[in-house]
Amino acid sequence: MSSSSSTTAKTAKDIILGDSSTYNQWYSNIKDSVPSHLWRYFDPVGNAVFTEPVPPIQPVCEEALPLPPVAASGHSTRSSQTLGETPDQQAARENARYREQLDTYSKLHAIYRDDRIQWEKYCETDSKLRDRIKATISKLKAGPLSSENPTHQWLVDLRRSSAPTAATTRQTVKGATAL
Repeated sequence: MSSSSSTTAKTAKDIILGDSSTYNQWYSNIKDSVPSHLWRYFDPVGNAVFTEPVPPIQPVCEEALPLPPVAASGHSTRSSQTLGETPDQQAARENARYREQLDTYSKLHAIYRDDRIQWEKYCETDSKLRDRIKATISKLKAGPLSSENPTHQWLVDLRRSSAPTAATTRQTVKGATAL
């Protein structure tokens, strides 16, 4: 294997999951291949879900709309106008509100960009993990895995079908102590 091979390629320590006797070591290798801050989204015992972030909606400046007609009293007929407020005061109040909304939007957009970076790392990890799972399970185990299911569900299904039961573990321990 060349040093430029993919990280999903099998390595010397990879265990091929075939039955319950290889599950624990296989699971440990799979878990170790995922960054710890992302494992909770793949952990077959957990139920955390990483959802794609949605960008915030940018506020619309009301000042872009035409000013309402001015009544005979010299005040705007806009219903949101405060009693006794001049059109200039109203415009200043709306400008201040818009600037506040824009500031909030800017903060939310910065959070969105950070969340988007994490989402992209999650997607990249998901793809690599799927390839690693496919490369380290027997053909018998690969059969029931649907490409439409998320990677987390693959791990849940593989755990259900392959993890040693308490009885299997007791038999293994008894056999080892008898030697």
